Amino acid sequence: MAFATLPPFVGMLGMSLLPNTPHYKWSKWFLYLITVPFVLSLFLAWTLIPSNVAGRTKKTVISSATFVGYCVGNMAGSQIFKTKDAPQYIPGTIGCAVCLGAEFVLIAAWRVYYMWQNKRRDRVAAESGVSKEEQERLGREMGERDVTDLLNPYFRYTM
Repeated sequence: MAFATLPPFVGMLGMSLLPNTPHYKWSKWFLYLITVPFVLSLFLAWTLIPSNVAGRTKKTVISSATFVGYCVGNMAGSQIFKTKDAPQYIPGTIGCAVCLGAEFVLIAAWRVYYMWQNKRRDRVAAESGVSKEEQERLGREMGERDVTDLLNPYFRYTM
């Protein structure tokens, strides 16, 4: 997910910083083409939500909030492209590059947090003397009782 934001970041930044002359026409075309993978991180994030949130109600709320946030972001994001900035739209492309850079940082932080949580939970489970098989069984049982990921000590985040 994080690496899918890097080519679009470079592409947006390059399109905004290169001069708008015929000499750079094909370079800008290439930079535009490498912005396409930005959508990969979005779809990968949407697949991680159901596997990293436990509890039916919590999963529904998180999925709905993510979708609403996506829609609001699309509405607000388009407002940074102004007609007066044509033909390069420098503020808009730099704004997109900044957002892609922030997305990279947030995805990396998300992964670090999940790794930290899994290690902490593994350590606590090992100290309690519960076997791996028993942990998985208890985790499934608590999941069937609709216990959320924060309250289920046997829940493990996927990355």
